[in-house]
Amino acid sequence: MATATTLSTILRQAIRELEMGDVCVLADGATALTALATGSVTVPSFYQNTNYGSNHLSSKHAVIVRMTAASVADAERYAGALTNTTGLVAHTGANYADTTVGTEVVYVLFWGTRMADMLASLNRVMQDIFFTTRIPLTPVPDGDMTVSTDTDWTDVLTPTASAKSRVARRTPFGVRSYNLIGNATDEGTQSATIDVTAGHLVKAFAIASVNVGTADFRLYDVTNSAAANEAAVSSSEETPQLLRQDWQAVSGTAREIAARLTNSNAAGDTFWNGLWIYRQYDLEIALPSFVSEHYQVPFIWQAVPVGQETTTNVYPARGLHFHPLVNGKDFFLVFNQEDANPSAVRFANSSYFEWPLFVQAKVPYSQLVTFGFDETATTNAPIKELMPKFKRDLLDTVLMGKMSLEQWGLMSAKVGSIGGTEISRSQVARPTKAESKPREYLAGPRRG
Repeated sequence: MATATTLSTILRQAIRELEMGDVCVLADGATALTALATGSVTVPSFYQNTNYGSNHLSSKHAVIVRMTAASVADAERYAGALTNTTGLVAHTGANYADTTVGTEVVYVLFWGTRMADMLASLNRVMQDIFFTTRIPLTPVPDGDMTVSTDTDWTDVLTPTASAKSRVARRTPFGVRSYNLIGNATDEGTQSATIDVTAGHLVKAFAIASVNVGTADFRLYDVTNSAAANEAAVSSSEETPQLLRQDWQAVSGTAREIAARLTNSNAAGDTFWNGLWIYRQYDLEIALPSFVSEHYQVPFIWQAVPVGQETTTNVYPARGLHFHPLVNGKDFFLVFNQEDANPSAVRFANSSYFEWPLFVQAKVPYSQLVTFGFDETATTNAPIKELMPKFKRDLLDTVLMGKMSLEQWGLMSAKVGSIGGTEISRSQVARPTKAESKPREYLAGPRRG
């Protein structure tokens, strides 16, 4: 996993490099704040300076920002008079409720800049920085396990705990797996339901890494509150395994089905890394909501096991061979942004559902985090790409018309545009490169 960068690191770097305020820390990184009163902050190492007049900050329409104040009501105040002999800065707003000096770092932003504007700028930029990920292509909501919570899943009986996980060795594909902990016999989780046609065939796959007990995987007839006729496929392997429920007929009275991921021992602990359910005659599969443009789908693969089964219908997940499919021959991308189902993949025929499908998606980092008033929030977005774009957006949407024209021009020239200076250097450092280039002769099994 890439190195995480905290919101505090991002904000402090931008403020310093654009000279848009003061980050009140000492040389060793500790807070420079020494005192808080209901009507003031005291920062001697920054403002105890007899060269400064009493209006040193108020003339810049400075805003005092306390990101970690106990109450958000104390978060921002306009700066008032400066006492240059002590570094005390009065504010002009309501009295602070929280006057405890801890480790919090005060920001002083010039030209009336509000932290909400900075955060809005950063969140805009996060929508334009992408990572690639290989995720299950499945019609089951959150079958790809990308959502950070288990909202789309329902407990079966009463497992002790269930939560998404990013443990690397338990998560061979995508950004997350789903950890079910402390499952007694037949406890676990049930997926969101999908509609089916009575009597038609369905097929399902799941990937399981078992820490304790035995993982069981089977389909469930939601309409009739009954397990499907086919027995559970099971695994006790710690190494991630692909479990397959082969083609089977839907009950003549069923209208909805789901999958159950449970445990058949007195105690169980399993990581599930993907769930696929394919309907034989439904050739179109919706893409995840965060995939909204053609360029976000560079490749689609069919993942075919190679080598020996671990047990019946169980295969080593890391031994899957990824056959790249050919756009316009094996599948067709569908993008109609205003439709109820705006983006999808339509396959040439149902033979592509013989084995699980993956999509290499370009996903905006905004899908993983939306920054709010929390300095500890993090992103794995590459900082060398993030910072130039963030500063460019701040200059264009927050600071234009607030900074002096001379300073804005200087900072703007330094940061550059999409075609120059910091931004172009960041793109040279991190060029866009396809993970693989499919050729027709590699496009999976021949379709006669």
